[in-house]
Amino acid sequence: MLAGYFCWRPWWFRYGIALLTVALATAGVAGAVAVFDLPTFLLYIAAIALSVGYGGMGPGLAAMALALFVSYYVFLPPSFRFTSETSPLPTTSP
Repeated sequence: MLAGYFCWRPWWFRYGIALLTVALATAGVAGAVAVFDLPTFLLYIAAIALSVGYGGMGPGLAAMALALFVSYYVFLPPSFRFTSETSPLPTTSP
């Protein structure tokens, strides 16, 4: 029933809305970190829901992947790095 519902919107516009909602959610999370010193990732859920509602499953999945990437890269320590200084393996002392 909804298969042709999103077809009248151009693909670049639907994916652009997904990018815009994630960017706005990132700005909101950055503001929440500045005010409350705690990231509120619920804004990303709202961005993903808006992307799915407006553009369908493809833009929704793109928004989900982008939100995951941005939140990991920007807000989780160490910030702005994909590597960690700590090893995930347990250490043993002799």
